[in-house]
Amino acid sequence: MKSLNKALSQSQIEAQKRREEREKKPTREWTVEERREAFLEGQEAQRQRAEAGAVTEWDLCDECHEYRRERGSFFCKHCIERMNQYAD
Repeated sequence: MKSLNKALSQSQIEAQKRREEREKKPTREWTVEERREAFLEGQEAQRQRAEAGAVTEWDLCDECHEYRRERGSFFCKHCIERMNQYAD
């Protein structure tokens, strides 16, 4: 178990070093492997934000910019209900 923790921390250290090296270069000079790793890191960060309930700017309602927009819509549930109320 102790060696597993040490191996995980070593792989995390190596990933951090690769990330630092990658960030020193312009994006257009990244290799395919560096692009893939950056993409996967971005997906993991997005998953962690979603699990934590964090709302990113592009998830906010285009109308009020306060609430998370509904799936497939540009507006949040609150704004959709308000629009439906005025339509009646």
